[in-house]
Amino acid sequence: MFLKGILFAILVMTFFISPLRADTIYLKNGRTIEGFILEEKPESVLVDVGFGKVGLKRSEIENISLSDEKDSGQLRDKWLRQKAANQERAKERKLKEEFAPKYVTIVDERGQIMVEALLNRKVKAALFLDTGASLMVIKESVAQKLGLDAADIKEEMKLKLADGRETSAKRAVLTSVSVQGVEAQNVDVAILAADVQDPYLKDGLLGMTYLKNFSFKIDQKNKKLILERF
Repeated sequence: MFLKGILFAILVMTFFISPLRADTIYLKNGRTIEGFILEEKPESVLVDVGFGKVGLKRSEIENISLSDEKDSGQLRDKWLRQKAANQERAKERKLKEEFAPKYVTIVDERGQIMVEALLNRKVKAALFLDTGASLMVIKESVAQKLGLDAADIKEEMKLKLADGRETSAKRAVLTSVSVQGVEAQNVDVAILAADVQDPYLKDGLLGMTYLKNFSFKIDQKNKKLILERF
């Protein structure tokens, strides 16, 4: 009686710890694939392997062992939980990467810091970094490349240049400003009139309407602009 009790306990434990089974496809090359058969045709088999689907030719298959309905349901639930956990981990990694400090290479030109930016994901511009500029500024020639016609923009504003001159400008919004992959969206920008001459302006200024999206620091020694999202 005691021996029977032990055997029964072993059988119960074996039942509960036995692994969940999937459909098993034995291939002629000796490999096996575990998953769930989604579709069978005379010439092919489509298998869900948990992280995607695999199509197999019938000519490649030696034999197929099907799982029972209970195991199938439990294993599918396990896969779904694993998939959700993987997605959550991927989301956490993406957030961690997004909020990690980004190091942007800067160029020192005549004592001014210059960076290359990509505007609206299509037009490159050489911009001087100006933390004293409340707005980002671009020349009208750059605006034209972006498809912005200053003549069609009604909102005007006054802008003071570095040498103290005042000039008029048009106000617009860029959907994207990216500095070496560090992007800010919906950035207010001032478009300088075509007749404004400033040989030290290059294509414009990278001002606070971009920089306000980050905590930033300038590392002059290593020639880096360090940007970190809040």
